[in-house]
Amino acid sequence: MSLKKDDPTLRALLGGNIQEKDRPLVLAWMLEAFRCETKKPVLAIKGMQGSAKSSTHDKIRQLIDPNTANLRPAPKNREDIFVSAGCNWNVSFENVSNLSHEMQDAICTLATGGRYATRTLYTNNEETIINALRPVIINSIPTVVTAQDLTDRAIAVEAPPSTTSTACRCKYKRRTQNIRRG
Repeated sequence: MSLKKDDPTLRALLGGNIQEKDRPLVLAWMLEAFRCETKKPVLAIKGMQGSAKSSTHDKIRQLIDPNTANLRPAPKNREDIFVSAGCNWNVSFENVSNLSHEMQDAICTLATGGRYATRTLYTNNEETIINALRPVIINSIPTVVTAQDLTDRAIAVEAPPSTTSTACRCKYKRRTQNIRRG
């Protein structure tokens, strides 16, 4: 199947609100997400309120690693990030308003492959280790990817203000479902 930059199938695959200039980057991120042994770039979708960041994020996640909770709130701590990575192929956080340096370091570790160790619950001398190399998607209104390590590993795209009507969103949803069915 060949896809042109303005192809509606490509637009449906990437979600309805990725700018044309960013589509090759997002598509490359999606393809890279399926490779097991390579370091992963972090996809950071930023945009104003109402720019369909979460809808776009949800569509991308649905294609890569569907889950009943595709979009999850920002992590509270480093452990939350690694627990999510231990249970999901794609680590996904929406409406992030701030990421501490500790959180950004943890996301860098996930993108390049690393481990998190903590004491096993209800024990004093046992350790639980989570080993993970995962693709990560973050969406936010402000710029939250600020640490140099993470900016070096991130694909930052900006969602333009959305003018998509409900009818168009339904059309994209149907088209995406048809693409997934084959």
